[in-house]
Amino acid sequence: MNVAYVDDEVHGHIQAAKLGRTGERYVLGGENLTIKESFDRISKQYFSSQKLRVQKSGMLTGMITSTM
Repeated sequence: MNVAYVDDEVHGHIQAAKLGRTGERYVLGGENLTIKESFDRISKQYFSSQKLRVQKSGMLTGMITSTM
């Protein structure tokens, strides 16, 4: 999963509009994270205990993989 700050994406779009070439394509991105790293970062914001974080991220992973 690739995550990026909104400000960085906006800056990239502006730069592409100013300096890009017609017909070219540009890929904007930030940091690559595993699904576990993503859930760990999100869960730190919402769950205070480590046990809850593991249980909830495991539940979310199961929900995502079951829909694929």
